Amino acid sequence: MNRILELSLVLIILVSCQKENLSPLPRNDYWGEVSGEKNREIWSPYLIGLTVSDLPSSNIYSLQFDDYGMCNNLSYISNLSISGLPADSLGLFSITERSQNADNLIFVFYSTAIGGDVLGDVYNILPLADNFIEITEIKGNEIKGNFNISLARDISNGRYVEVSDTITFSARKFHTRIVPKNK
Repeated sequence: MNRILELSLVLIILVSCQKENLSPLPRNDYWGEVSGEKNREIWSPYLIGLTVSDLPSSNIYSLQFDDYGMCNNLSYISNLSISGLPADSLGLFSITERSQNADNLIFVFYSTAIGGDVLGDVYNILPLADNFIEITEIKGNEIKGNFNISLARDISNGRYVEVSDTITFSARKFHTRIVPKNK
């Protein structure tokens, strides 16, 4: 009986969560566009590319895709991060599970934060899925490409904002610029 009550409360909470357009944005360096889907629904996050180090000449960068919303009168942010991308490299790159000792590894992390500082959902890469990012154009500090990524919820964390246990992101195209991390 307690389990049914808990499930009912979680469903009520999830139904009350909604995407929100913030003004002004928490960051002023978002730039670019994404044409994609999150679990087959239109997905339009804010986008930024960041060098991994503070140096503009860093040879590794990450892409950050951020969504903002409201859940039970608390704001939340969901963040998809694709990290370990080699600078100035065009082509199709496989995305694998994160390994702390691996060099030259592209990895993905997706999470939600509630109220700005409380960790919500955490998702990790589904290792058997066709996970990739393709970089199709690099011109100056601008980058274009596409990707497909499937993730599964880390059930060790009990704060759920997302409804689904698995999430698939599919971006037919993205276009952003890479800026130094602390700009």
